[in-house]
Amino acid sequence: MKPSEGRGAAAAYWIVTVWAWCALNGLAALGLLALFFILFANASFEGFFREGCNLAEHYLAASPAARASFQHIIAWLFAGAFVPLAAMRARALAADLRASAATRPSNPTVTAT
Repeated sequence: MKPSEGRGAAAAYWIVTVWAWCALNGLAALGLLALFFILFANASFEGFFREGCNLAEHYLAASPAARASFQHIIAWLFAGAFVPLAAMRARALAADLRASAATRPSNPTVTAT
């Protein structure tokens, strides 16, 4: 195996690992926001859908400036959930990337001598 092939495989592994780590943190942050919304609706399905409908009606009736303000608030709430989650899980990402750097990618076409 050429050295450049090993670097390419390692780079691809790192890209996929970091992307998956970010995606999982993003999904967890969205889950936290959904959980808070459910709790604000008194933790009932009826309340959740009633509040969701109310929010959607107000959002659609709002002016573009009010919509932009709401989107800005939601973005900050998402970032406020994402950053602490990412900080708590950063050691796991570092350990995974460190472990992948220590192991050499396998190549089944090369036989051991």
